[in-house]
Amino acid sequence: MERGAGARISAGFCWPWSPDRPDGEAQIGCLYTCQALQYEHSDVIIGPDLARRDGRWVGAPSASHGRPFRNVSADDYLGYALNTYWVLATQGTGGCRFLSVDEESQDFLGNLL
Repeated sequence: MERGAGARISAGFCWPWSPDRPDGEAQIGCLYTCQALQYEHSDVIIGPDLARRDGRWVGAPSASHGRPFRNVSADDYLGYALNTYWVLATQGTGGCRFLSVDEESQDFLGNLL
């Protein structure tokens, strides 16, 4: 990455919130902190709430730390999860990299290129 270019690592709601740091350094953003911001490079961590199985994406609301989503069905959650990761991915104007914590999903992503 070019020195001085903006970058952000973001992830879904699969981990507990951490205290804010005024400079934002060494923090991972989420939908609420990254939406409507743009930067050169975006790295997105796909948590255990979204996985690739049998040729399709499946949602796992039980893996979310977002309270409104803990009791929805996997099918209902899937649309929300896909939209969340889409928004996070599209904030990088120069490119995006994905990392999935799920091995099967990471293999799928790695084979896209």
